[in-house]
Amino acid sequence: MVSGKLSTLRRNPSLNGKMNAPPFVVIDGIRCFAPRLAESYKDYPKEIYTALAKIEERHFWFRSRNAVIRQLVTKYVLGSGVRRFLEIGCGTGYVLKMLAAIPGLECTGAEVHLQGAQIAKARVPSSEIIQLDACDIPFEGTFDAVGAFDVIEHIEFDEKVIQNLHRVLKDEGHFFLTVPQHPFLWSPQDEFAGHKRRYTRSELLSKLGRNGFRIEYVGSFCCTVFPFMLLSRLTRGNPARTKGKAPDILAEFNVFEPLNSLLRLLMRLDETVIRYGGSLPFGGSLIVVARKGAP
Repeated sequence: MVSGKLSTLRRNPSLNGKMNAPPFVVIDGIRCFAPRLAESYKDYPKEIYTALAKIEERHFWFRSRNAVIRQLVTKYVLGSGVRRFLEIGCGTGYVLKMLAAIPGLECTGAEVHLQGAQIAKARVPSSEIIQLDACDIPFEGTFDAVGAFDVIEHIEFDEKVIQNLHRVLKDEGHFFLTVPQHPFLWSPQDEFAGHKRRYTRSELLSKLGRNGFRIEYVGSFCCTVFPFMLLSRLTRGNPARTKGKAPDILAEFNVFEPLNSLLRLLMRLDETVIRYGGSLPFGGSLIVVARKGAP
């Protein structure tokens, strides 16, 4: 059952230029293309979004990831004219807010959960926020670039999402992607966060290649702070639990402020290497820039 202010079912032929564009439902001012999933929080508790929005503003990892994404988007996408950018799984809009501030980008954020979409709408009023299922995207040849930042590891059928994003892109469009890396780092934190997998570099590149993408850049992220991450995974064990409540999937983001500042400083080394085209050999995450090739 979907709560919120519900409008009638509508059709919008402007979505992909076809009169048979799929219908949507408007809930609290957000176009919902998969309303049956709008409040399905099986793998991602609803209350997480409000807490996450506060954490993102100060946590070293989110801030540094934004810096790297901005560098790569600026390098590979921007040119003459406006570029349309779709972020899949935009969550609370933290990355989208950064992207929307880049001159020359026209951004749309898509999130499956209505709670996240509502926060993103308030956070990035200049961008359209929509609700949809990444396995059933109602666009075709619409966007110059798409991004999925720590999203597809949450989805069982990740190649279906990759295929959809290939279809969504214009010819020669770019796909920006970050995912958690190294299966040996798997921990209860991944399970509580709803991850289906951690990737190897070869696995991710193979999935992109066989679905019509050619790789323009691939590298690791969180290389400089990798020893800290490894130590945390080895010593933390199960994230903090409270009797009678769901596990705290944000536990690993509780970083003492002086340490947070130190790690943010160290992460600037990763950012510098990536800014100048370098590819780091290992780290907690993979970051890829791919380009749409032949279907």
